[in-house]
Amino acid sequence: MLMLFRLISKRLLLVSSILLLCVSAFADEPFRNHRYSSMMTTPVAKDNIVFVGNSITNMHPWAEAFSSDKVVGRGTSGAVSSEILSNVQSFISGRPEKLFLMIGTNDMASKDADFNEIIKNIRQFINHTQKESPRTKIYLQAVMPSNNGNRSVERTHAFNELQKQLAEEMNITFVDHEEALMGVSTYNLSYDLLHPHILGNRIWCDQLAPFIGKKVSVCYPEQPAVINGGMQNSFGARLSSLSQLPVRKNSILFVGDDMMHNTEWHELLHNSNILNRGTGWGCWTGMDIIEKYIEPILRGREGNEQPKQIVLHMGRQELASSTADIEDVKAKYSAIVKEIMKLSPTTRISLLAVAPYGVKEINKRNLLVFNAWLKEVAEKCRNIDYIDIYTPLIDSDDNAKTDYYSGNYVMGLGIIQIARAIAPFVKDSSVSKDTENQFGVMLARKELSNTIDRAERVLKKQKTDGLLRPETESKIREAIDEGYKKLAENTIDVSAISNITKKIISSQGSLIVN
Repeated sequence: MLMLFRLISKRLLLVSSILLLCVSAFADEPFRNHRYSSMMTTPVAKDNIVFVGNSITNMHPWAEAFSSDKVVGRGTSGAVSSEILSNVQSFISGRPEKLFLMIGTNDMASKDADFNEIIKNIRQFINHTQKESPRTKIYLQAVMPSNNGNRSVERTHAFNELQKQLAEEMNITFVDHEEALMGVSTYNLSYDLLHPHILGNRIWCDQLAPFIGKKVSVCYPEQPAVINGGMQNSFGARLSSLSQLPVRKNSILFVGDDMMHNTEWHELLHNSNILNRGTGWGCWTGMDIIEKYIEPILRGREGNEQPKQIVLHMGRQELASSTADIEDVKAKYSAIVKEIMKLSPTTRISLLAVAPYGVKEINKRNLLVFNAWLKEVAEKCRNIDYIDIYTPLIDSDDNAKTDYYSGNYVMGLGIIQIARAIAPFVKDSSVSKDTENQFGVMLARKELSNTIDRAERVLKKQKTDGLLRPETESKIREAIDEGYKKLAENTIDVSAISNITKKIISSQGSLIVN
């Protein structure tokens, strides 16, 4: 199976070198690659309602906010429109019922952003979705008003007007909540003039609810308390929403850093009792931040019960240095565990081994020692487990396995191994036997999808420039349409998918778009 993944990866590089087109196939930040790879471990299903976007979407707990496992979040911090297009398979592979797209604010972070180029990417995203998954109802959301950096209310409004025109052109619904969320551009609904806190998210959910379905209810209180742990930033914004979510006695909270936050654990482990309470979306999250989350997520909402279990992962930031004071890290870790035990004494706590780094010297110096200590702590405490997620991710010399890692970030195959290690310790949890095979299929689908989207732009540019012969256009169009058809079949035959990819590449001959 690993040979198959390596073969697909080589083909992806080959496609990128053959098709000289400026559409990003990969994110330019390791974190975003990690997040996109994580998404491929949990393909969407036909009854899903999918939320796609950047950190504003990534920070919001969608399934809980609308009290429905049908609702899934697929946001990525820092995402731009070209990346969203490149990862369209992570959002539509199972032909979902509805898709809500909000993208563009990170493109606009650049003062030289070309609005027309952003619209081109969104148009092709919609075009691709309509051809591959015509049953999916698409909702294009207005970008939230912002005064962060190069963003401004005026620029946002101008861009939203272009989006409104695009939605009309492509016969989809435009969700215009710009005016209702104007407070995001001030400190009324946001701490950083970009990301909404709980008051903004409550309004956002109220605006979206009519489009999601008649039976949908927003789980936030009518007048939510604003609890941010003293953090006037994006961490405080996420905490303010998490603190207003219900916790029941059968709840299983996944708490900790960005690795915990940026995987859909309840989907991967097929357990709706799993609730994501992780935080971080671009760097490792320190324990000083996680400590501020504990009381609000357990006690923030009136009527919360003690959860059945808390699965905890933290310490990566503190242990990343070759001069890390391990005793100091132990003290900080112990303080957080003691706080959990004080606030929720009946809750079982599962301590995840700290995941490896891409630097074996740090693994040997710090993680072997620290993880051994975590194991000792668990052995001494009746209500604490130790879950070894370190060993499955390394080789015999403590190097992070290259198939599971990119630099210091755990990628999709590694996340699957972590889930397999966790499953025996979390009741009613399991990882499907074919998850690795499914991941390989998703890689092949992504390769074909990106090839289609590049070819579409080849056609458009060559035709606009008057350089395209009718017979060449017909040949490329036939191959593209065959690609859409193959993706719509949801086939698991990787060879069949790859053969169509080669056919599309071959159909273009020597055409090049600069």
